[in-house]
Amino acid sequence: MRVDKPVGIGPGWDKVLGADRPAVIEFIVDPDVPPLPPHVTFKQASSYLSAILRGDEDASGIIRQSWKQLVDSFTK
Repeated sequence: MRVDKPVGIGPGWDKVLGADRPAVIEFIVDPDVPPLPPHVTFKQASSYLSAILRGDEDASGIIRQSWKQLVDSFTK
């Protein structure tokens, strides 16, 4: 099962988890959106940022998306 749009997440999980045999679900994601846990500590976030700034060529996009996620988490 391949999911490439947000609206397909729920139906994708339903289909895969309801299968009568082993199944794989593939999510197509934005590489600039970091997979941060929902309750990341300040120390974890600062260590993550430090690691990105030391050598990731996509650092600006990742930081921009991380900031957007952080702001969205406070406005919901």
